[in-house]
Amino acid sequence: THGFLYTGGTFSTIDVPGTSSTHALGINNAGQIVGWFGTVDGNGRHGFVDVEGTLSTIDVPGELETFASGINDAGQIVGSFGDSEESHGFLDVGGTFRTIDVPGALYTHATGINNAGQIVGLAEFGGFKVAHGFLDVEGTFTTIDFPGAFETGAVGINNAGQIVGWVRL
Repeated sequence: THGFLYTGGTFSTIDVPGTSSTHALGINNAGQIVGWFGTVDGNGRHGFVDVEGTLSTIDVPGELETFASGINDAGQIVGSFGDSEESHGFLDVGGTFRTIDVPGALYTHATGINNAGQIVGLAEFGGFKVAHGFLDVEGTFTTIDFPGAFETGAVGINNAGQIVGWVRL
């Protein structure tokens, strides 16, 4: 798997050197890109940020798996860490990590952040493996569920507060 950037009709690949896969998931207005890569030995996944072609690893301290998925114009990065049974969202501000856990959720994945610092993502409540979207505004969480849907995932939020995502009906 290779990441890519599409600009003005031209594609370019994004590959973290020496890795088995690269997934580019978020970009800000300055062109800074975040995502994650898998190690060749299969023993870990790590987040990355690409700033003008310079790739830096993002790892939540003490964790084997970190996935970066969104970045705003201030360079604040959101994502998730942990394994499939217990994962948490994070906000990375200049290398300082804050855990994001939706109250009562078994897992939380932060997926997008706008310039106001509003964060969206998805969380699972109970043991049903059913995702619900969320909006986090300065630690106040609002659940986002598409009407009549079985699952909802909030993925991105723009500066106007519009949220995009996916649903499973």
